[in-house]
Amino acid sequence: MTWPKQADLVGATMESTLPSLTFPLAAFVTGALSGLFGIGGGLLLNPVLLQIGINPQVFYMIAEFFFQLYCSPYLPMHH
Repeated sequence: MTWPKQADLVGATMESTLPSLTFPLAAFVTGALSGLFGIGGGLLLNPVLLQIGINPQVFYMIAEFFFQLYCSPYLPMHH
């Protein structure tokens, strides 16, 4: 498989360059492997997202947002 050149991607959207099952398949495989090996999903999903072409700052901020959202109900229990 050859990757398209940057000139070929001008005006292209992410939906037109990636198969529609790429993200759900990556999430499913990551979840299965994370559960099987007991490791964090980010360890597996971050390289996949980099390979797909997602900006690292974008997925870092999304992960940080959900981490804060998940941990915030437990904050009053520790103070």
